[in-house]
Amino acid sequence: MVRKAPMAELLPVFDMHIHSTRSDGLRSPMELAQMARRSGLAGWALTDHDILPDPEVLDYLAGQTGLTIIPGVEISTYQGDRLLHLLGYGFDVDTGSLADLCQSLLQQRRERMEQMVASIQEKIPRFDLREIQQLRHHASAGRKHLARELVRQKWVSSTRGAFEKYLTPMSKELPSIGVPLAEAVKAIHSAGGVAVLAHPPTGMSIDDWRLLATVGLDGLETRFGRVAHSHRRFLEARSTEYGWVCSAGSDYHGDGGRNQLGTHTVTREQLDAILARRQAIGCA
Repeated sequence: MVRKAPMAELLPVFDMHIHSTRSDGLRSPMELAQMARRSGLAGWALTDHDILPDPEVLDYLAGQTGLTIIPGVEISTYQGDRLLHLLGYGFDVDTGSLADLCQSLLQQRRERMEQMVASIQEKIPRFDLREIQQLRHHASAGRKHLARELVRQKWVSSTRGAFEKYLTPMSKELPSIGVPLAEAVKAIHSAGGVAVLAHPPTGMSIDDWRLLATVGLDGLETRFGRVAHSHRRFLEARSTEYGWVCSAGSDYHGDGGRNQLGTHTVTREQLDAILARRQAIGCA
């Protein structure tokens, strides 16, 4: 399902990867909708980590801004020993299997947050827990929340520094969040959605790509963040080889830097091709 209001559209481009305060973004869905309108986007996808959007909120935002808003999610997955993120687009939010999968992931997040807080307390005995206590109850709390709190308390000067000094080493000691990639693809399809691999990493072997092709993947995010031109061409070639659609998105969180809202977009024709995959898999 795509939320769209009957108002005039602006530029026919769409940012397909945006995060809000419901996960680790700094802007609320309303703020993002207003920013998207001011930036001239015709639409955008709300793709918070492991948590589904509220369809009533999406309808309201579409009505207020006149933009096309695509229900989305970014699911934590793994394939073998490789961690991968999977974007779901255009699904029915109320479908049970996808909702159940996200609930399982949110429970994993809550448990890992408890472990991260305990680890930080060991490393920084004077770390102030008054603000961090709230993160333990945040629906989709993650490492970025903790990184920002480390910066706020001046234990590090930047979120990058927080990851380098504390969070990346800590992650090697803690279990990762995720479900098997094939399970996530199946859940998205069962909800009538399209499954697109987010910011595919470099260094994957031919066998890795062949294995990805067996799980029912619909597409790849080929334009994002700091992707090198050579890697983008490589991803576009894999999409052609396996019959996948190409998506693009800013992966906007509100932290500044290069990932600004609207920096990577798809055209209306590309959006139509992405959503048309629902008919191809029999999930219209």
